Order: sequence, then C-alpha cells, then structure tokens
Amino acid sequence: METNDASFITDLIAEECERDPAFRIEYEAEKLMRYLIQARIKSNLTQGQVALAMGVHQPAVVRIESKPETASFGRLLNYANAVGVELTPPRPKQHGVASDIAPRSKRRPRSTNLSGKPRTSS
Repeated sequence: METNDASFITDLIAEECERDPAFRIEYEAEKLMRYLIQARIKSNLTQGQVALAMGVHQPAVVRIESKPETASFGRLLNYANAVGVELTPPRPKQHGVASDIAPRSKRRPRSTNLSGKPRTSS
C-alpha cells in the first residue's frame, strides 16, 4: 500500500469517526483489542490460559477477541490484566478508548459495555 493510499484511508476513518459515534466506538474497541491480542501472543498465552486467569471459559475469550465492542469495560479490563496490560480511562480532554496505558487503577469499572449500554452476560 502506498503512503497516499494509507493517508486516504486514515482520513476516511477519521471522518467516519467524527460523523458516527457508534462507528468510532467500534473502531476504537477493535484497535484496543488488536493491541491486547498482540500482548497475549507476545506473552505466549493461549486463549485458554487467559480464560483461566480471568475465571471464565475459553469461548468467552473468543467472544471478547472477536467482538470487543459488546464486552463490558470490566471484562476488557479483566482481559487486559490477564495478558499483563494495565489500562486507565482516557484523560478528560483526550479522545479514544485506547489512549492511555498506565498503572492499574483500584477503582471498580462500571458494568456497561463500550457503547454505554448495560452489559449482557457473555
């Protein structure tokens, strides 16, 4: 892919994120999940090992990895902790779900998914 093509695609994504908040949520959730999956692979962890660390069954990890936008924020934090990544919510003036990676917070996450809807069991 040429630089101009990549720039064009980046611009299209930025415009769509600006225009459609639901698209932005899904895009940012996917971006975060790609990062977390890379961390899992880099740590040589299987989905089964992550599931064991999270206290869930392996199919729940598959669902989180394939549809992160439907997972609760708490479930994503639990996944992140299981793969050795510590997340904090973005600062007030920053945009993006995956904008901050920092020391673990002791606050309990809210029981909603990334779209702000009440979480469903997974």
